[in-house]
Amino acid sequence: MTGSAEQLVTVLQSEAETTEELLKAIEKKQDSLLYFKADVMGEAVDRERSLLKQMRELEQERQRIVDHLASTVPALRLRSQARALSVSDLVQYVEGNAGKRLSELARQIQTVGHLVQQKNQQNRMLLDSSARFVKNTLGILTEDHARRLVDRTI
Repeated sequence: MTGSAEQLVTVLQSEAETTEELLKAIEKKQDSLLYFKADVMGEAVDRERSLLKQMRELEQERQRIVDHLASTVPALRLRSQARALSVSDLVQYVEGNAGKRLSELARQIQTVGHLVQQKNQQNRMLLDSSARFVKNTLGILTEDHARRLVDRTI
């Protein structure tokens, strides 16, 4: 189990680093939204897509290792039949430095994951606000607006 646990630590370390990079790309995207930098936005979106693909591959590798570990530990085998195993399920069966490191990495990924979700929510609100602004501006420019710009006739 030690070899598989070390492999899992390596994969989680890569996931943690990729999640940090994803947060930076999302922050860059947010800055481009705030400061109207379309070229930076394109780069940030491309980087985000690349990192998400990398995260998906790492997650598949992590799941493969977890499945292997579950097949070698009888108590985990029963748990894996009931539901998908998490890293925190494994930590109690991995001894020494690897177990400690797995726990730290899982917390780090979870913390940064929450920050990514918050930034995405903020970006969604910024985009919605921008879309409303553009819609209202186009309505005014094309005289397709419902409210009057002047309250009385001159």
